[in-house]
Amino acid sequence: MNASAEVQLLLEGPYQWLDGIASDYLFAAASLEGAGLYLWTYPTIHGEMAYYVGETGRSFAGRMREHLSSYVSGRYTFYDPAAFSRAQKLIVWEGMWRPGQETRVADFLGRHEEIIPALAEFLRRLRFYLGPTDCDTRTRKRIEAALADSFSAQPPPVGTFQDEGIRYERRRDHEGQLRVRVSGASTVVGLRASLAA
Repeated sequence: MNASAEVQLLLEGPYQWLDGIASDYLFAAASLEGAGLYLWTYPTIHGEMAYYVGETGRSFAGRMREHLSSYVSGRYTFYDPAAFSRAQKLIVWEGMWRPGQETRVADFLGRHEEIIPALAEFLRRLRFYLGPTDCDTRTRKRIEAALADSFSAQPPPVGTFQDEGIRYERRRDHEGQLRVRVSGASTVVGLRASLAA
């Protein structure tokens, strides 16, 4: 990719996971079989805030099914929905995504009466934007990192709303700068229209 390259990223949505007959149901989205970038948001007292930025070279459908399965199986961390809507991270379930934590399955199942209603509400409130693109893998990963960094560089609560420890693949020294023009998702707090990746 040359130094003057520019990519247009249109974020379509928001979509939601749980209501299969709603017009904004994620798994009925027109771009679902495409690949590209995606953004998870959550409604808060500060507005709609970005919680997670991802990319996939496979279909959005397959990747989102994997994410949903990871939540339902207890692999992913999730937060108290009411506290999260105030931009406060009060963990309900820490998740089992770290190696060796599979032994906590009994704890997850034993707490199902507490966990499942909170998880259902957390998932109900999540919103999703899809950014279809035919970029190569390296370009997608650079855009993913630039988008995530554009939020985390902002003052709290926007800058602290994403989880820490997510590994992104930022631009390398030998790579020319890539300009990303972002449109759509205008209600997301702190979303920038122009990024350098």
